[in-house]
Amino acid sequence: MQYFLGIDIGGTSIKVAYINNKGRILNKEKFATQDLRKNQNFVTEFCKIIDAKLQQFPKVSKVGIAIPGIRNKKGNKLIFVPNIPELTKVKFTNKLQDAFPTISFFVENDANAALLGEYYFSTNQHIRSKANLIFIALGTGIGGAALVEGKLFKGGKGNALETGFILSQKGASIEKNIGKKGLIDYLKKKTDINQFLSKGKIDIKKAIKLAEKGDRSAKNLFKMMGEVLADALIANICILDVNTIVIGGGIGKSFEWIEPSLRNKLQNNLPHYYQKKLRISLATLGNDAGMIGAASLCF
Repeated sequence: MQYFLGIDIGGTSIKVAYINNKGRILNKEKFATQDLRKNQNFVTEFCKIIDAKLQQFPKVSKVGIAIPGIRNKKGNKLIFVPNIPELTKVKFTNKLQDAFPTISFFVENDANAALLGEYYFSTNQHIRSKANLIFIALGTGIGGAALVEGKLFKGGKGNALETGFILSQKGASIEKNIGKKGLIDYLKKKTDINQFLSKGKIDIKKAIKLAEKGDRSAKNLFKMMGEVLADALIANICILDVNTIVIGGGIGKSFEWIEPSLRNKLQNNLPHYYQKKLRISLATLGNDAGMIGAASLCF
């Protein structure tokens, strides 16, 4: 049995897992991203976490890391990390390798990593059986990834499927509409935002309960999310000609409220050819997909 660290760096939290080569998480811990950003010295603080974990799990010699941003084609330099801007233009992999010369590091875009996690270890056999998949990650930001003929589709320079930048409603990008900040901005304009928040963050469980009670603001929120998500899917499906879609990022039970407007817009705007055998599934690994997928980079 082999053991790895799988690390998922997000705009809100950093999740670190000790994982075996069967995709089983044996230990995991979460750190607030903001805590590592306090002194504008993210890499140093991040290395402290890795050092502690390597001491805790001495069998680890390989570390996989999922990054929320664009890298150079070689993969060692971060080009654009919108939610952690101090990482932009940082030779991230080189710095990690210098700090831990005996450890091998594998860095990949977070959506790509999550897709790999689902492809290898999903509990949904349909997902694991398909060589062609589109993955959309909904979270602080909006990510996209694709598997074409069993291989990650990376495009000409290595950063294809940055779905969050696709233009959608009101001339704004997908991410600016339904990323965390976008949802908060939407609610500020439409309703008493406090009923949707917990500790300053969007609480989807609250939104679901409000929708179940017939609250119009909550229903409109989910309707808007479905329509914007449809814009993302239409673009990706028509470009890649792939009809198996996986949606992840902790969307969970809210999908049943999002799905009607999503399906309606797809039906009205997606050419019939692409609708044949179109199947949309929820990711089964939830918030663990990024960590498991990051670990899978190691093998």
